[in-house]
Amino acid sequence: MNWLVSFIGLFYCVAAVIALRAILQGIVIDSALIALSANNSTSKQATPQWGNIWLLDGSFLVGLAGVSAVIQWDWAPWIFALAAFWQAVYLAYIAPKWVDGPGPMDEDTKKGRQQTRNAFIVFLLATIFVAYVHELGLLTTTSNLEWLHWTVAVTAIAFGLTYYGYQAWQLKSLLLGQPLGSPNDGENTHQREIIFPNKIQVRINQSLGFFFNQETGEPIQDAFELFDLPISVEDLFDDWMVHWVNHMDPTDPQRLRLLDPADWPTIQACAQRAFDALIAHIQQQEQESPTTYPLKTTQFELLAEGVAAAPRVHPQVLTLKASFDFW
Repeated sequence: MNWLVSFIGLFYCVAAVIALRAILQGIVIDSALIALSANNSTSKQATPQWGNIWLLDGSFLVGLAGVSAVIQWDWAPWIFALAAFWQAVYLAYIAPKWVDGPGPMDEDTKKGRQQTRNAFIVFLLATIFVAYVHELGLLTTTSNLEWLHWTVAVTAIAFGLTYYGYQAWQLKSLLLGQPLGSPNDGENTHQREIIFPNKIQVRINQSLGFFFNQETGEPIQDAFELFDLPISVEDLFDDWMVHWVNHMDPTDPQRLRLLDPADWPTIQACAQRAFDALIAHIQQQEQESPTTYPLKTTQFELLAEGVAAAPRVHPQVLTLKASFDFW
């Protein structure tokens, strides 16, 4: 049975890293695709992303549980139980209160929530099995752990803390619901008047960030409101950015040059599919909630210029930036 405990632990170590990366990607994508509201202002109250904060902490606990099972530590059942409790609180309270919002869930959200429940049930079964093995006295006490066990545990936990801490720090403004350039980011404390264009030309660059004025470099994320996208739309943006990462020139600091300019039609086709899906989603929301949905299709226009010879952009053209630099 011990080998099965170690296998379960290894599985959840890998699953925790994958889950953490997916959560971080989702934060950036959901925050980069922002709704421009007619009533936007720079004095908007910050709203922390409690759902994502809870998920990030939960993924770290799952990884910690996995490490404890790999080394067959007798504390493993308690760590598994804590991680299971964390997931249960998310499903029972955090998600309904902070993630789902008012109104019925769409089909993509229902599907994603059901997958989360299924994963929780599997984790609960793993927790019960690890507890059973502990009751049989087959797990190792702290005093009997060998140096190899300690080496594996300390290395894995150090990696997890570093990876988790770095990414959480990178996204702290988003997680806390505070705009870039706010006093909490160490920038100027005075409010700045921001002028917004009537049309947003969307070009996605492979770097971490939000909407920027390309001439001044000033972030304007604080004047936008977040809105949720269906998983199917996010998947198309994922596909676009995977193609971009595979073909872009990593030596270009602006991420505007491809290794082979001939790949531009492929990149543009992926962007067009994602853009079309985004517009279709917006149009559906406009029809269902014409008075409350903040985004209008007329505010977005896909920037179809070539990447290799991109000119300086007009100051009223904004760049939608997103990141997949998490590894």
